[in-house]
Amino acid sequence: MEQTIQQTLKRHWRVTYVGFALLVAILYDVFFWGLQPGFGFVLFVAFYVLGFSVLSLLSDQIRHPKALLLLIPIFIFSLDILFYNNDFVRNWVMLFVALLMFLFSILLTLKNPGKRLFSFSEIPVLRSIGLPLTKWGHMFRDLFSTKKEKHSEIYKKIALALAIAVPILFVFGLLFVKADAVFAELVGNIFNFNFIIEEETVWRIVRTGLITLFLGGLFYTVIDPLYILKEKKFRVFKIDNTVVSIVLGLVNILFALFVFIQLNYLFGSHDFVVQNNINFAEYARSGFFQLAWVIALAAAMLIVFYRSAVHHGSHTLLKLLKILLVIQVGVIAMSALKRMNIYQDQFGYTVLRLYVEWFIYFCVIILTLSAVSISVDWKFRNFLYTSMVLGVGAMCIVSSINVDRVIARENVDRYINEGKELDMGYLVFHLSVDAIPEVKRAFDSGFEYKGTNNDLSYREGNFKNIYLGNKFRHLHKRISNKDYKNFSDIKQSWREFNFGIEKLKNL
Repeated sequence: MEQTIQQTLKRHWRVTYVGFALLVAILYDVFFWGLQPGFGFVLFVAFYVLGFSVLSLLSDQIRHPKALLLLIPIFIFSLDILFYNNDFVRNWVMLFVALLMFLFSILLTLKNPGKRLFSFSEIPVLRSIGLPLTKWGHMFRDLFSTKKEKHSEIYKKIALALAIAVPILFVFGLLFVKADAVFAELVGNIFNFNFIIEEETVWRIVRTGLITLFLGGLFYTVIDPLYILKEKKFRVFKIDNTVVSIVLGLVNILFALFVFIQLNYLFGSHDFVVQNNINFAEYARSGFFQLAWVIALAAAMLIVFYRSAVHHGSHTLLKLLKILLVIQVGVIAMSALKRMNIYQDQFGYTVLRLYVEWFIYFCVIILTLSAVSISVDWKFRNFLYTSMVLGVGAMCIVSSINVDRVIARENVDRYINEGKELDMGYLVFHLSVDAIPEVKRAFDSGFEYKGTNNDLSYREGNFKNIYLGNKFRHLHKRISNKDYKNFSDIKQSWREFNFGIEKLKNL
């Protein structure tokens, strides 16, 4: 195995990958660790994908160029970090970027000499997550090997022992120094230390080493000539068409009966809800959970029947029954959407309500795709991967919308144009700083915040500016874990630069 690797990729290239892993680990610490995500995060992502791409190109390791398409969502998500501060971007987008970067790394160099059918489950590193760990020995041999045969083995053993022992001795020694003043003084006298090594420094060294080991093992895995896509063995359980027809027929009858009896409730207007003494919150929430359960159960059933039909065949009646079920699920989805719109019109917009609405739109798209796929006998794997691509696209669209400002704008417009109640507490305490321009617009239009006992002290003087200033500091503290007394105190490193926050400094 090692001879094959040596023939296809020379040692200096493999060591270069290790050096790149070390550089990525250092830049992770410089641009990202302990900092608010901003411009530094974008630079880090750009360096990783560009560096890995160039290194793979120069070492002739690019085998799956379509993986470059992943750079589109990677950079869309990364740029969103520069503009927005909502919880979705702050808590989830970076996770999506990390996942996509990992997929990019394992797909770009994936070898498929036999032109086998692509399947994520047949990628070696996904079949065996611990595979990169097995490459550490080869990686250390490359790093510490020597061309001189004489004494090479003993040199390698000594180097390996020192590489293991030095960090251990350093950590234990530091702990002893921290634990005992007498020992610390003795060590200081022996080595004449003029400085104290902080625990943070130790953690940074350890962290950099761990990241280097992980990435180095991953890179050694993906450049291995045996990193080849495995053959997919399809084993789809066959379900008798008669059984499927009976089950789908009964389920469709139940759905049709439910939709018919509950027609007024499903598409009930504001007046219907009021006349029947139905609670608005219950009306909207029940619609959403109804949608979630119906789609989950119906989708699971359709997936099983769909796969069986693709591999073992089916007849026209089965297609019609599946399409009818999809249509009825779509009817219930649209009813839930209507309920949510009624709820928003009555009580205003929130992050959860808006995301629920968008989720319903996405479900309708997937339902439409499934109906078309079933009708034209599209391969199930094509439907599945198309749905995954649409899911990534939907995430990109959602993350690229300034959702907190949209919500604040809609609620402020309801207050200004329709005279409806404005929940200022929600805009201030539950949304990010992105909502501040709309909050200011509400005050500029004459909004008076009655507040609570804690806010009474702000009623003196220029109430609007004092209130906005206080809440701006509160919101900024939420996202930066720093407290500021004045606007002029808000200073960020260029690595933390964010357009959304920068615009608000002059508000």
